[in-house]
Amino acid sequence: MKKLQLLFSLLALPLFSDGPSNTDLQREIDQLKLSVERLSSGSQVPTEMEAGHNDSCGFMVSADLLYWQTQSDLLTYPTAFSQTSLSSLPQDIRLRDTNIDWAWGFRVGAGYQFAYDNWRLDAEYTYLRPRGNQSTSYDTEANGGLPITATSPGISANFSTGAELFGKTASVAYHLDYDYVSLLLSKNYCVSRSVDVSMQWGLAANWFDQSVVAQYTGGTEENYLNTQVLTTKNFSDSWGIGPRAGLGALWHLGAGFGLFGDFAGEIMVGKVRGTSIQEVDGSSENYVKYHFDGYRYRPQLFMQLGLSYDAFFNGASQHFGLRAGWETQVWFNEGTNIVTYPQIVQDFGNLQFSGFTLKAFFKF
Repeated sequence: MKKLQLLFSLLALPLFSDGPSNTDLQREIDQLKLSVERLSSGSQVPTEMEAGHNDSCGFMVSADLLYWQTQSDLLTYPTAFSQTSLSSLPQDIRLRDTNIDWAWGFRVGAGYQFAYDNWRLDAEYTYLRPRGNQSTSYDTEANGGLPITATSPGISANFSTGAELFGKTASVAYHLDYDYVSLLLSKNYCVSRSVDVSMQWGLAANWFDQSVVAQYTGGTEENYLNTQVLTTKNFSDSWGIGPRAGLGALWHLGAGFGLFGDFAGEIMVGKVRGTSIQEVDGSSENYVKYHFDGYRYRPQLFMQLGLSYDAFFNGASQHFGLRAGWETQVWFNEGTNIVTYPQIVQDFGNLQFSGFTLKAFFKF
């Protein structure tokens, strides 16, 4: 009997409708077709899945909790040489990466689901502030130490001009301020009763503010810093704007649960400004400083994979969803380097963010 009622409703809807728009009428017909198919086949696919294929129009808000780790290509530094002369052989050089702590962040967004053909507009803002600190020491003064690479200005230790310089302790501190906004237009496609595919296009912009501060001191032998402190400071800030495009997929498992995956890429064009300072004992006179300022093109990649849950209310007019997964972002040519006098190194490595993302959204 229920099958006959649904079939009659499907046939009679165009005749007895009180004048809805073609889009609304087609949506109702699609929903009835899905219901008839489900009942006719005896499928146990939940009604929420059917609603998910054709989400009704309305405003949407979202909030993401981020727990990410940051990695940079250019934060590897030498911690010890086995010989106090860099030209002496054999030479055993130890390297270490600067550890950047896991950091909490957030992402907030707002959007609108259009009634026409499953189009949606979303705006999002991402906030992250990773920090890192690393220290090391070299205890044996008979041979080796922490290299400073070259003569630095203002050093009063007992070595001749151009001699190699060493310390016994070193520390590195890294700070990054990450801000990102995007405005994306997306469209959802129902490729089967269990799989949805979405495509997105839009614009994005970012702001990065990075700093790396390294300090060396210690040692009592010739060519060591002794009580003096040599500090290398590197600051860079950048901004960029450019197009973004992506592809996503959602596989409905049943009972509101599913698996999702998203992949996107973008190309940013923007400005980079930086300053490098090397000073001794914080002196305003004994320092070397240089600046760089220019424009660059920078590509980025974004990937996410995880588990989803969706629930629909009030005849599928309201939609609550959760997304929990692993997210990775790769920002090419965004890293900053530790630059030491008299070398002027303008090398830019990659930044990578990866970690857990928990998203909640509600459409009303």
